[in-house]
Amino acid sequence: MSPPPCGGWPPTSPAVHRPWRPARAAQAGQRLEVVCRRLRNEPDAAAHVDKIADGPGRGPLTEGQMDLDGALVFACLLYLTGHQESVQFWW
Repeated sequence: MSPPPCGGWPPTSPAVHRPWRPARAAQAGQRLEVVCRRLRNEPDAAAHVDKIADGPGRGPLTEGQMDLDGALVFACLLYLTGHQESVQFWW
């Protein structure tokens, strides 16, 4: 076994230390897109988004009025349409 490179172990060069990251990031993005498309196609997805659009009518939401499934579906719609900055709020 050869000695560790200058600077110690593990190597600090990203190309040497993490050669798998671009491939894993691409794979994660592909999987996220598959999950988002599946959620968008669920039978009750439109009803959840409609509930978010209607809102409670006035005042802040209470915990009982929150539609977490709707927020997830809406975030997926934003992601699939390229609005990644907005998605961060909903996720």
